[in-house]
Amino acid sequence: MGTSTKADGTLQATVWTKRLAPAPAPTITGIDPASGPAAGGTQATIAGTGFRQGAKVTIGGADATVSSVTDTSITVTVPAGTAGARDVVVTNPDGQGVTRTGGFTYEQAQAPAPTVTGIGPASGSVAGGTLATIDGTGFQQGAKVTIGGAEATHSSMGDTWIQVRIPAGTAGARDVVVTNPDGQKATLAGGFTYQPMAPAPTITRISPDNGPIGGMSATITGTGFDQYASVTIGGITANRLGTPTSTEIRIAVPPGMGGPQDVVVTNSDGQSATLKQGFTYWVTPPPQPPGPNFAVTGAIGEKWRATGGLDGPLGQPLDREHDGLVRGGWYQMFTGGTITWAPGVPASITKNAIRGKWMSLGAENGRLGYPVTDEICGIKDGGCYQGFQGGYLVWSPQTGTHVSWGGIRSVWMANRAENGRLGYATSDEIALTNGGFRQDFQGGSVYWSPAGGGHPVWGGIGSFWKARGAETSSYGYPTSGEQCGQVNGVEQCVQYFQRGSISWNARVGIF
Repeated sequence: MGTSTKADGTLQATVWTKRLAPAPAPTITGIDPASGPAAGGTQATIAGTGFRQGAKVTIGGADATVSSVTDTSITVTVPAGTAGARDVVVTNPDGQGVTRTGGFTYEQAQAPAPTVTGIGPASGSVAGGTLATIDGTGFQQGAKVTIGGAEATHSSMGDTWIQVRIPAGTAGARDVVVTNPDGQKATLAGGFTYQPMAPAPTITRISPDNGPIGGMSATITGTGFDQYASVTIGGITANRLGTPTSTEIRIAVPPGMGGPQDVVVTNSDGQSATLKQGFTYWVTPPPQPPGPNFAVTGAIGEKWRATGGLDGPLGQPLDREHDGLVRGGWYQMFTGGTITWAPGVPASITKNAIRGKWMSLGAENGRLGYPVTDEICGIKDGGCYQGFQGGYLVWSPQTGTHVSWGGIRSVWMANRAENGRLGYATSDEIALTNGGFRQDFQGGSVYWSPAGGGHPVWGGIGSFWKARGAETSSYGYPTSGEQCGQVNGVEQCVQYFQRGSISWNARVGIF
C-alpha cells in the first residue's frame, strides 16, 4: 500500500494486490499393480504429481475408494469391472484432472482347475491302443492328456469326460495328467497301469456260421478275448450282446454282403484274431417250409393248428380273419373249410354240404346260430351231423342235408334217429295249418302241433290218414304214435288223432 498528496493538500492511500498463479494440473506416471481381477478389491497405488487432498479417482468410470493422498501418490481400492484395459482418472478438488488411458487391466476370471477322478479301464497292454475314458471336472476343449508322460490321442470329450487311446508304455503304474489350454492341470497319480502283453486271441468257431443278411445273433468261441474286445464281420462292426468272457462273445450279426466273410475279434490292446470266411451271408435264403398265406391267430388259430395247420384238412388260409359277425363273431376261410368263433362259443369248422345248408338258412344269423361242434361223421350209411346253437344239420349220401331241431327232433331221437324206423330226414320242417309242422323221413313222417305235440306217422295208418287230407282231414293232427300189439295172435295197431282213431290189422288192413 502507498500514499500520495492530493491538490488540496490531503493524503490519498493506494492499495496494491498480488495475483497468485494457479496450481499445476495433476499427472499420472504409473499404477501399481496395473491389473487385477474383475471382481475388484485390488489395493493399488497411483504415482504422479500434483495430487491434492480430496482428489477423486475412477477406474473404467467407476469410483475407486481412496484411502490416502499425497502430492505424488494416491492409494485406492479398485472397484469391480469387466475384463479388459480401463482408463484411470484422477480429478483434484479444483476440477483439474488427468487420465491414464488403459491404465488398469481387469483380468478374465480364471476357470476352476480341472480334476481327474478316475480312468476306465485302469489298465491295459504295454502295446497301447486301449480305448479308455477319463472322468473328472473342468475339462476344456483342447485339453492335452499324457499317460506316463506320453501324449494320448483323443477324439471326443465333454466337461466331465475325455475318451483317449492309450499310448504305448512300459509295465507299471503311470500318472494320468490332463492339462487345459489355460495351463491348469490335474494329475491322477498311478492312474493307469501298463500290463505285460497278453497272448493274442484265437477264434475257434462262430455259431451259427451262416444266415440272412443281418437280423440274427451268433456266438464266437475261442481264447484270450478281453471284455472290451470288438468284432467285425466282413469289415462291418457287430454289436456285442452282453460282456464278452475270455472264451465267448455273443453278437448281433450286422447287415453284410452275400457270401462268405471274415470274422475278426480285436482286443483292446490291439491284438486280433481272424476266422477266414467264418460267416456266410445267404445270397438267396434257403428254401423254407411253406407258411400260411395269411395270419391265423387267436382262437381260430388255435383251432387251425389243433387240426394240423397247413398239413391238416383245412390247409392254407384263403383270406385274413374277418370280424363283424353277430354277437362279436369272427370267421376265416381255408382251403378245406371255414372256422367260425364267437364269445362263449367254441371255434368250429363248417365245410362241404353241411356248411352250404347252414349258409342257406342264414348261417349265424338264422335259427341255427353258431356251430358248437365240428362235423361228426361215421354214422349209419356214411352219414354226418353237426351241432349248432339252435339245432343240428344231418347229412347222408342218400338224402342230402336237412335240419333237425325242436319237437320233431325229439320224436326222431326217441325213435332211435337214423338207426330207427324213420331213418334219415328227406325234407326240412314244413309249416302246416294251425301252427303245425311236418318233416318227412325215409320211413315215414313226424307231425307236430301245439295241440297234439309230436308223433310219427308211417305205414298203413299213415297212408290212410294222408290220403284223406292228413291234418286237414276230419281226423286232425295225431295225438299219439302207433300203439301195437297181438290180438288173437294177429298184430294190430291203433293211432289216435284229435278227432278219432285209425286201426290197422295185419290180416285185414285198415278198419
